[in-house]
Amino acid sequence: MADVISFSCNACGTLYRVPFAQAGQSAKCKQCGAAILVPTQSQAAAPLATDTSVEMNAGAQVLRKETSARTAAVKGRATSGRSIAASSGRSRVAPVAASSALSVAPAASSKALPLMAGGLALVVLLVVGGFFLLRGGSSSGAPNAAPRSNEVVAEKPRELDERARILRDADDITLSPEAAVQLYQRAVAAKLGRTDLLVVARATLNRIYDGNGGRFESSQLLTLAEEMAPLELKQEVRRVLLLVSNREPELAGGKPNPTFLRVQKMLGREKFDFAALLKRASVLIEAEQEGASELRDELAGHEAKSPSGWSEPETVAAMQACCERLDKLERVLKELEAANPNLLAERAAFNRFRQERAGKRVTWTYLGEKPHLLYVQLTEAEAKAGAEGEASARERAAPARAILKRLWEHFEQDWARALGLKRSLPQGVSEAERETTPLEVLLVPSFRALRALASDFGENIDNQDVAFYTLKGQRICASIEHLGMSSRDAMHLEASLSLSILSRLFNFYSAEPLLRDEQQKTRGVLHSFMLNRHLFRCILTPVRCASGIYQVSSEAVQRNVLECAFFDSLPALSRLLFTWRQPYERDAERRAILSFGGPALGVRDLLEITSVAEGAARLRENFRKFKGISEELAESLSSVDNFQLLGYAYGDALLCFLYNHEQGGRKIYREGLLKFIGMDLRGEIAAKGQLKSFEEAFGLDGARWKKLEEDFLNSQK
Repeated sequence: MADVISFSCNACGTLYRVPFAQAGQSAKCKQCGAAILVPTQSQAAAPLATDTSVEMNAGAQVLRKETSARTAAVKGRATSGRSIAASSGRSRVAPVAASSALSVAPAASSKALPLMAGGLALVVLLVVGGFFLLRGGSSSGAPNAAPRSNEVVAEKPRELDERARILRDADDITLSPEAAVQLYQRAVAAKLGRTDLLVVARATLNRIYDGNGGRFESSQLLTLAEEMAPLELKQEVRRVLLLVSNREPELAGGKPNPTFLRVQKMLGREKFDFAALLKRASVLIEAEQEGASELRDELAGHEAKSPSGWSEPETVAAMQACCERLDKLERVLKELEAANPNLLAERAAFNRFRQERAGKRVTWTYLGEKPHLLYVQLTEAEAKAGAEGEASARERAAPARAILKRLWEHFEQDWARALGLKRSLPQGVSEAERETTPLEVLLVPSFRALRALASDFGENIDNQDVAFYTLKGQRICASIEHLGMSSRDAMHLEASLSLSILSRLFNFYSAEPLLRDEQQKTRGVLHSFMLNRHLFRCILTPVRCASGIYQVSSEAVQRNVLECAFFDSLPALSRLLFTWRQPYERDAERRAILSFGGPALGVRDLLEITSVAEGAARLRENFRKFKGISEELAESLSSVDNFQLLGYAYGDALLCFLYNHEQGGRKIYREGLLKFIGMDLRGEIAAKGQLKSFEEAFGLDGARWKKLEEDFLNSQK
């Protein structure tokens, strides 16, 4: 048949015929089970015998088996899986396909022995020819003989290079940290490219983290992390750094651990002393520095996110900004304190005052003017205006502030420093507190508000009063309704305010100060009778001006107040004493005495008098010496009331003279007066006596006594 291929099994020789369509397909021999390959047309051999009977299997024609006498002889020599020559000339093994669609049935046996012998001979010739053909094609130019046709030639596996081996090992998740580091070192030695090195480095860091660092020391891990830093494996490097940070203590042997500090620096963390920072912020809050409260809240928030005080990189910049703000607020506070050393004390006092007045529905602000603290009450409109209203209230109080400033500067220079005076405050106040506690002055916007304030403090004031002093809290209260205006009311207000401030300002004592509190209704007395009667009158010039005998106008009173004329030698007083020294004279109606004929009291008289009774007696003795004054008139002139009037005039004049008398451009008696006052404040006069202490303070002897008396008389012009 022209459309079939005839071939035999190489193992048992069984002959097969199949259609050309199945050329090149593989199957199993039905006789012996060996693998067979259907040859192509060029490979097919002519059959030794044919049998026209055909079996069909799966749509293919299968020729029946033909047997011959030679088939059995060949059977034992054939081997399964024999090589078949391909068109390429290369030897290959035909695979055995157990599931192939090709199914071949052996041909039917025949008794035609000659045909079988001829077919067998043809097969032998084909096999031998193919063997030599294959040997010649494969051994051409090769030193070694070609493999036998029934051997399978296995291709040798291709060897991996170093890069491939490293990348393969990098995928091994079971690597120990030590092996992973060795692998990374191999990658570096092999000079792998950046991409490959990145893969190996990432795997190495992951194996180190998974193995909790292995047997490596922390310093070794940090060095490795630094080496891998240029690869920008931020997440993997950070995990290893955190591992080191968790295993290392912050302190080693009570000292900072260098390894711990190193890893914190590599993590970008920064240490902040939050306890100290919060304490500094609290001080600023107590000092009422604007923005301090918000800053403290921010610091507290950062502290909650910073275990052990170490801030993460994303918060370091914000923390540094907080520290800069804190430094700036402290610098501002220092500048304010430099300008006003009592600033903190003032703010603390104002807070206490606001708490005290919290239920009064009145808003206050304050002004500091060392050593005073001015509490200024806001009007309803100012209270509604907020910060602008406070500024307006402080502007209204500016004239009072100017008065206080002048008073304090003069007093501190002329008296406080010279005498070493210390302030007198209620019991239980330390000396340090006594010197720093502000003197509180309450300024209200109207007379109506002043009366309401007096009622709160339990004080009674007249409708004409514009200022008063209260022992409750030791405060001066004044209305500034007309302050600064060019009117008589304004002048009266300024004078009254100054009198109240002065009466508070000069409550000073030196060693063991006499304390003034609510139980002590009056000022502590000085030991010297003369100083106790005249010192504060001389300091408070307006008090003397208020006496009718000095004949000083209200304008002059205000001038003395505003100019802070302490120990002011009023010309009217000098003229009055000069007139009294003239020869005895009465007015035309013989009622008033114009002059006595000599000084009613001299310097020694004033120092020897220790009581009003003694003063009246000394007047009587002196009047008896004057020409024209009878015994009866002397008795009449030396009454207690007259001594009060004449004694104040002579005593005031003596102290003003001692303070102001100048000779050769020098105040020759001022130093002695201050020393005498100091002796009284220290209690020395109580033991030594007034006269003896005066002589010691001025260094008086006979000649100096005489000069002092003459100088005092000559000052009365």
